[in-house]
Amino acid sequence: MAAIEKAVNILAPSFVFGYMDLDDIKQTARMYGLQCLRQYDSSRPLDNFVYSHIKNRLINYKRDNLRRNDAPCRECHAASMTGSPFSHHTDSLPCQKYRAWKSRNDNKANIMHPLDLDFIADEREPNTRQESEVESEVETKELLRLIDMNLDVDLRATFLQMKAGQSVPKARRMVVEKAVRDILKGAIECPSVDD
Repeated sequence: MAAIEKAVNILAPSFVFGYMDLDDIKQTARMYGLQCLRQYDSSRPLDNFVYSHIKNRLINYKRDNLRRNDAPCRECHAASMTGSPFSHHTDSLPCQKYRAWKSRNDNKANIMHPLDLDFIADEREPNTRQESEVESEVETKELLRLIDMNLDVDLRATFLQMKAGQSVPKARRMVVEKAVRDILKGAIECPSVDD
């Protein structure tokens, strides 16, 4: 049990997502640890075996519960991935089944990221929504460029880890978050000449 608990405490914080909080992930990881003991070969180190097994099971669990991978319409999926028009349908739009599937996947992917409520409530045409997405992406890139230009070099590696969604110790994360808040606050108080 000590080997399982050690692996759970190391792995669980990096697998928290959406509605699954730390306690839920720890409970799931403990279950996986207990299940793997039936397959344990005593000639191998127990800690490594348990850690690897729990990590692989948590990766699969997060993947399976975060996104659905089975697109119902291959033509719509291929057109969406390549950016080509949906010419295989008479109205040049993706089919209803694909739109519903994509919406579910997008919602699951957005569980980890806060959603823009104005964007969700927006009832404009799809082209206008795409323009809104482009504007939002440009604003995000501009903010990231501003942070990148002004962030201290010793905080950059931690910031990049956080940006990639990797686990960072809380004390270090708080230092980076404060630095980013200060940068953004400075940008709001002293807007550029272009604004």
